Amino acid sequence: MKSHPLPARTVAFAICLLGAGSAIADSAQPEAKDPLSDYLADLSPGAISAGEMLGLSASAITSVQTPKDFVAALSSLNTGAGKDGFGLSFTPARTRFAPVSIGDYTERPLSRLWGGTTFSYAQKTLTQSGVDYRQDAVALHVSYYLDAKDDPAAAAAFGFRSCKAVVDLMSEASTEQNKAFDLLVKAGVDPEAANQRVRETTAKAKRLKNEGVPAAKACVDTAVQQAKEKWNASQLALTVGEAWIQGSDASAARLSLGRMVAASAALGPNADSLVNLSLRHTNKALDLTTLSTTPAYKSSTLAGARWTYRAVDTKDLFGLAEVSNAKSSQAAASSNVFRYALGVDKRFFEGVWGELRIGRKLTADGTSEQTAVLMSLKLSPTSTLPRD
Repeated sequence: MKSHPLPARTVAFAICLLGAGSAIADSAQPEAKDPLSDYLADLSPGAISAGEMLGLSASAITSVQTPKDFVAALSSLNTGAGKDGFGLSFTPARTRFAPVSIGDYTERPLSRLWGGTTFSYAQKTLTQSGVDYRQDAVALHVSYYLDAKDDPAAAAAFGFRSCKAVVDLMSEASTEQNKAFDLLVKAGVDPEAANQRVRETTAKAKRLKNEGVPAAKACVDTAVQQAKEKWNASQLALTVGEAWIQGSDASAARLSLGRMVAASAALGPNADSLVNLSLRHTNKALDLTTLSTTPAYKSSTLAGARWTYRAVDTKDLFGLAEVSNAKSSQAAASSNVFRYALGVDKRFFEGVWGELRIGRKLTADGTSEQTAVLMSLKLSPTSTLPRD
């Protein structure tokens, strides 16, 4: 099978966006050794927006939460006609390519917008009538917390700043103690007064250390916990993307699977729940039933809602239920999603998540419904909050 280069307009668009992001990062003058990536929390599995266009997620929901630095969707298994798929996502502001410091991230809306900008790519093979067709897609995903304090990374930074006051008090006491010791060897200073000063500053430094170290640790633990509690903070997102399909024959035409624009919102009604709402419009989407004849295209508007519940005791187990208006008259890319489903997200290790979905969706030809199961493993490394 031959390789499929990305369209020139897509590449140019990505380069322009990366250039703009680099300008934002450069103008921000990020603080050394304090990058945004140090303040990420592993709160839930990442999302792959391009994969959504190929049905890898089989969900009507375009995730609002910013995907992690690097997200790999593996073992995408379902009962449809598609073979295993693969997707990647890349958030430049959370890497060394175009980084943003946490200080600037918490203060500048443009930096927060860049911090929530993710590029993604996905590919999948569709087998129909004994012929393999390669599908690929690219997407741009931007998410934004209206209030910086709702952002887990910003919440952690704000919390750590309050902890700094405790550390500063201990540092000042240590400085006073050192100055007192200097007086012992300074000419013209009363030895008794100097010794008294040493005793006083030493006692103060010891007291502040005994009280401050536990207080500082408790403060950091509180900041980390407060950041993790922002998993369901309200935010908005916009995703644009395009997908294509091409047969294994080198002379086969490369056809459009659709151009997508999706607007999403996430709302947290209480500490343990999250409601996702998504409205996705797709046009020039190939009707897969016409793939081997004269290509015909459809347009559709897909709406979906999901309710997610986090287990209070485990903090790494999520249950969810979702519904959508998917129907046979919609574009093929949209009709592949679940009409309704139940699922579980489980964190196995730090940065390693498993997803299980079971529900009803349309068959590939859109003529009937079938029960489908989707299992996937998502990796999101280097997503931790600093505790030192």
